[in-house]
Amino acid sequence: MEMTSPVGRTCCFSPHFLPPGHTVDRRALESRIRQLLESPPASGPPVTRFLCGMEKNGDLDAAEILLHLKDTAPFPPRLECFLPYEEQAAHWDEPTRERYFSILARCDEVHLLQTRYTPDCRRRRDRCMTRQSDLLLFLTAEDRPPITAPAGNLLLFAPAG
Repeated sequence: MEMTSPVGRTCCFSPHFLPPGHTVDRRALESRIRQLLESPPASGPPVTRFLCGMEKNGDLDAAEILLHLKDTAPFPPRLECFLPYEEQAAHWDEPTRERYFSILARCDEVHLLQTRYTPDCRRRRDRCMTRQSDLLLFLTAEDRPPITAPAGNLLLFAPAG
């Protein structure tokens, strides 16, 4: 008998606290994602939907870890990838592009927000993801654990005006 997923919360991966050139501690990140899947914070409903902006600096790590944990989670989580523009990975090195397209092939849904690059496309993607999220998982440098915060308390992506 197949178990249906409960109505749960949505978590957005955010690499905004990961300095350029730094990598995430994959073990700490896996532990944090596992914690969100198994014992949600603040005794709320479980996290059943994860949103990823598919940036190469941390997002790809988080997406790969979630896909790895998907089969062992109490309820299989959804991974939705939000692409700020169609050619996001066009100028990345080949191994990183392969990771990117492998994740897109295995995720549950892909949201292409616009076909061409514009200076504000990443900000628009981030705003779209955070507006749908209950929690943000901030990806941090190796010497700091990933941080989870309620999306409603975040002012970083608040609309101007």
